[in-house]
Amino acid sequence: MEGYFKVSRNILDSQIFAHQTALKIWIWCLAKVTFKKRYVPVKINKGETIVELLPGQFIFGRFKAEEELNIDGSTIYKWIQKFSSAEFNLIKIKSNNQYSIITLCKWEEYQNNKNTDITTKEQPHNNHVKTIEQPCNTNKNVKNVKKVKNDKKEEENSTQLFKDSIFTFKNQYSEIMLDEFFNYWSEFNKSKTKMRWELEKVFEISKRLTTWQRNCLKFEKNRSSQKAQSPETRNVKRVNDLWKDEERKLTTSNQDGKK
Repeated sequence: MEGYFKVSRNILDSQIFAHQTALKIWIWCLAKVTFKKRYVPVKINKGETIVELLPGQFIFGRFKAEEELNIDGSTIYKWIQKFSSAEFNLIKIKSNNQYSIITLCKWEEYQNNKNTDITTKEQPHNNHVKTIEQPCNTNKNVKNVKKVKNDKKEEENSTQLFKDSIFTFKNQYSEIMLDEFFNYWSEFNKSKTKMRWELEKVFEISKRLTTWQRNCLKFEKNRSSQKAQSPETRNVKRVNDLWKDEERKLTTSNQDGKK
């Protein structure tokens, strides 16, 4: 891939630079975007579709990103969602069942030749480095308190980002079903480090929702079938079973008598 992009020195004071994984993913995003309008073929199941990409856009796939970055897919997903959050506001994500298109919010500022600083979230509002994992206070007790608070905040952010991703399918599924799906897969492990869905080797939300809906319909069908049997029907069945037991006993008794 040819060409270059411009990055402000202010990135050194940013949240992204403070986290080496975030920095690697962000630079990867900058390098992946197209600089001109083009059309890209995308495989969908056994077929193929053509996707139009505008300058500042690229097609994002979690598994492809995992392969290129050599970073766990769930970690990539978390940071991509953070980049699109109101806190960072670096990218916008447009997703469907097959792929996602990522658009850099201020792509032009990474391309022009003016000697102006890039005014993105890369620039902090003050001279202090705000990081999640590196509190500035050197007091050990204060560090521990801040770390607990930040871990809790990151846990809440991760949960909300996962929920937002699920509810992008609200036009296809009921909110009740999406809530049940979220509540099940967002449960944290004992160490509170990963949600249930992150423990899976592969997790594609669209396909998981399809399976979830199918299982829900099966459950409802079985429950309706059980309710459809009236008490009288169940009693008749019970009596018939008793008569069959008696007949078997009589048959056995007669056979013994003949012997």
